[in-house]
Amino acid sequence: MDKNDRQDRAKQLDDFWDISDLVPKKKKISGHSEFVSLTEINNEKNTQIDTNSELKLSDTVIQRFIPPHSVGESVKNEQLELSYVPENSLIHKVSIYKKYSTYSFYEDFCKTAEELWDVKGKECEYVDFFSYSPQYNQLSDTQLAYYLWWRECVRSGIYIKTNSCYIYLYTYELINVKNRISPFKAREQMICIAENYADILLGATSRYIRWISDYSLIHKLPPSKKVHCFC
Repeated sequence: MDKNDRQDRAKQLDDFWDISDLVPKKKKISGHSEFVSLTEINNEKNTQIDTNSELKLSDTVIQRFIPPHSVGESVKNEQLELSYVPENSLIHKVSIYKKYSTYSFYEDFCKTAEELWDVKGKECEYVDFFSYSPQYNQLSDTQLAYYLWWRECVRSGIYIKTNSCYIYLYTYELINVKNRISPFKAREQMICIAENYADILLGATSRYIRWISDYSLIHKLPPSKKVHCFC
């Protein structure tokens, strides 16, 4: 094998390990604005925001924080409830849609939440609770007692032992009980929960923060003035 053959062979071996051609190339952002969908925070509202694609942001930032989705089948059968332009924001437009539903599931949840809102919790031992979609009717008597005690503590700024299911149940309560707490105060409680229970939320912390963002957009809340650390 002469010198040229050896060089060609070496190049072939190097190319074998070069996977750059197999990695998908980044797509350029088109020159027009598009709608991007944020996470739903309850089963009634769907938030859409309109971004300006001329902003000098990289593809990575766009894809990581506001993944692009077109307005298609997901909103065709939904009623536009509110559309506005936030002040002093990179978001150029927010559109909020209300879903049509024949189920009374959320009405029942809100009714129970209203009934339990003023119930005071009493100190008791921690009781574990697990559910993929936590609801009041899934709680045993001892679980409900602990939930009420834990909620009493959180409302007072004391963050005792809990788990993610209790956290989600109270968050659903804050989001849906609209006549008992202002959106601003509910948002602040959600922020405090995210800060103080980050070690319990773990991988779900980013999703929880998106709920806070959606809740803020739906209720046209300004950004929180506090400096927060979700870590």
